[in-house]
Amino acid sequence: MPLQVALAEHNGIVTQRTLMPGRHYILGRSELADIVIPHPQVSRQHAILIAQNDDRWSLQDTSTTGCFIHGKPVSSLMLDSSVVLHFGPVACELTTTSVDSEMQAASLDIWQQSRLNALKAALADCADTQSLIDMAQNCFAQTLRCERTAVLLCDNNANISQATGYQPWMDESRFTGSRTVIRNAISQKQPLALGNIMQLDDYNTQQSVIANRIQAAVCIPLFDESNVIGVLYGDNISGRQYFTENEVAFARQIADLLSLRLLFHSIEHKLNLIRQS
Repeated sequence: MPLQVALAEHNGIVTQRTLMPGRHYILGRSELADIVIPHPQVSRQHAILIAQNDDRWSLQDTSTTGCFIHGKPVSSLMLDSSVVLHFGPVACELTTTSVDSEMQAASLDIWQQSRLNALKAALADCADTQSLIDMAQNCFAQTLRCERTAVLLCDNNANISQATGYQPWMDESRFTGSRTVIRNAISQKQPLALGNIMQLDDYNTQQSVIANRIQAAVCIPLFDESNVIGVLYGDNISGRQYFTENEVAFARQIADLLSLRLLFHSIEHKLNLIRQS
């Protein structure tokens, strides 16, 4: 029986690994660990995962800082279904799964790649900016399973309310937390994925986070060379509380395709102006 390990990274992205039975696995800060958790409060060999007769898994605490469930220390544990532990301050979800589930996950990867190929072909045939935005937003929403999505093209001042693609649900009085996520992604020029936002001090006092009970958000910048010209934004208000590393990487591919096509449109527009002058 495979075991899925989902670790929350410091940037809010969740990294998933699938472990197969037949051996034990070491989790810890050491670079020699099977699953590396690079946090100073995690021991070099923090815990061991052991497959029991290929159909059960157990965990043994080998750390100096402890393993915890709901704040209570555990030294050993038989894993059944799904459980969330903390290795020091780092959250980790361990879920027993099946070979069929892993095959479904592989099928999902193939489906996502086919969606990306279809989007690439559709964008190449599109000559209208709003249609580009609509197609990218639809692909983004379906593949990342976001409940609310937007593709925004911003000016140099990141004026979100004046952005192309601005959505009706982005009313300023109800969009404060999401606006902060977008501005942070733009200023950092890096994808930003936040999980369990209600527990994050920088966001949980924002009006929109409280009112809409936003659980997770992801924001991917769009670039024209080194300049940010917009973002892909998505969040969940009742579903999953995180986005995985693979999902964020896929969203970056969508953003790269859209950025490239928008750059082509810009060049084509400038050439048309030259021809008309």
